[in-house]
Amino acid sequence: MPLTLADIARRHIFSAMQIAVLSNVDVYTYKCILFSGLFVDVQHPYLAASPDGVLADEFAVLEVKCPYSGREEKIKPGKNFPFLEERDGNFCLKRGHNYYYQCMGQMAICKKECCYFVTYTFCDILFEKIPFDEDFFATMLPLLEDFYTKHYLPTIVSTL
Repeated sequence: MPLTLADIARRHIFSAMQIAVLSNVDVYTYKCILFSGLFVDVQHPYLAASPDGVLADEFAVLEVKCPYSGREEKIKPGKNFPFLEERDGNFCLKRGHNYYYQCMGQMAICKKECCYFVTYTFCDILFEKIPFDEDFFATMLPLLEDFYTKHYLPTIVSTL
């Protein structure tokens, strides 16, 4: 059952800024946003994701960024928004930034076709619809598997 934004706020799941973003996303996109929780990849159970939301009427996840340092600024690439770049006259997420990897991982794990990447400040909001790139994720997966088997798992086992 979908949670209302009031339910989410009462449960202290999102910060005040994230609640404002979700309100705006709902208003601007006219989409029903569901609380997502943790998704575990069935094929790779050592991978998990917890997007900020899942869109009910679309195969999409929602990822929200509210950079504190830019909270009073218009959104544009630069010091307070180092994850953004200008491409074809629009501001968008840099394809080499960690947030892009995060979005790709969330889409792969949650089995979604796109990610609404939202950047929010008190005076501006930026939406970008990022499609899932299967080839890009195919290059990520061996690195994630390698990290898990060579670093994470041995550390966990050594603590037993």
